[in-house]
Amino acid sequence: MTVSATEQELTVICPECGASVYPDDRFCEACGSDLPVRESAAPDGIDAQPAQPDADDADGPADPADGSAHDCGGTFHDGWCDTCGMRAPDPRDHVEVDRGHLAGASDRGLRHHRNEDAMALAVVGDLAVGIVADGVSATVDPQHASTAAVTAALESLVQAATGDGLHEHLGAAMVAAHARAVAAVTALNWTPRPDLGAPSCTFLAAVLGTHGPIWMGSLGDCRAYWLADGRARQLTQDDSWAAEEVRAGRMTMDQADADPRSHVITRWVGEDGDPAWQPDVVRHEPDGPGRLILCSDGLWNHLADEAALFALVDPEAAPLAVAVSLAQFANDAGGDDNVTVVVMDRPPASADLPPDPPADPPADPPAVPSAVTAAQAGTTSAPPIQEESP
Repeated sequence: MTVSATEQELTVICPECGASVYPDDRFCEACGSDLPVRESAAPDGIDAQPAQPDADDADGPADPADGSAHDCGGTFHDGWCDTCGMRAPDPRDHVEVDRGHLAGASDRGLRHHRNEDAMALAVVGDLAVGIVADGVSATVDPQHASTAAVTAALESLVQAATGDGLHEHLGAAMVAAHARAVAAVTALNWTPRPDLGAPSCTFLAAVLGTHGPIWMGSLGDCRAYWLADGRARQLTQDDSWAAEEVRAGRMTMDQADADPRSHVITRWVGEDGDPAWQPDVVRHEPDGPGRLILCSDGLWNHLADEAALFALVDPEAAPLAVAVSLAQFANDAGGDDNVTVVVMDRPPASADLPPDPPADPPADPPAVPSAVTAAQAGTTSAPPIQEESP
């Protein structure tokens, strides 16, 4: 979505913090405060159509038809409520995807007026691929940045998953997927605003199979947790001001968390990111079955520690039920941010039979829409790999 000149002229100010907001916003993205309800429908000169889903196969509620009722007692017409002026619900507001042992849920939360998170999931043979991206709210069109990133990265990892010697080159595949994500976000059409940066998002991808190591690639502050043997462990590290202060030994985590700069991210995917940034590539070799959880900060901001996450997860529940329950937990805890949770289960290996060989590649790899081609993404050498012991 680009911002028209008419929209820029009609930008207004949040009465609580002074940040710029659009006339149709119900919440301030900067401070989360409620904004005054508009008295009429969309002003002349602004496209009043509700946002459409960015992915062709996104699961979620359909757009409300003209004439459907809104909670305030009004009626939706052309994507707007004729009484309170609120936009019709976006299909992205709540999305659930179920692939059996791989599932995800994404929710707008209670304070933001749109869902800027995105997720992408695929099952290729015995491999599960999960990707989460969190749009940076202080940038233009963060919801398009996150969608472009996960779509391009999924295409890259699905292509890698159909190749030979997969487990040997998954570290490089994570780097290539990140490069494709950067190229896709950079290729977005957008109109600059003086108060916002270029479209940007965080990035986390994981590939998990029935055997072999789990591979992850991350840039930003989405997290991966491994749940097994009665505990949860964070496998990735945050690219944030707080995390860097703690790693440098300048502050304790409690001191860093109390600082207003604590959640400022230090690396991201976007046009104004450093071209030299590479994703942190993590290789985790589990010694048995378990559950991998990928999430945006909309979940982990409400968790005191890893033990708190483990206590929330029912080990007998299916992945989709776990993802939905964790998203609901975040909303019950305040819903201050968008929240996305992807759950990837690794089943127990058979004690009597060796692991099944990888499935033969299909004649045509699964089609996944993407904004870039492999040639545009180029090639990148892999950064140092972080080894995680069981």
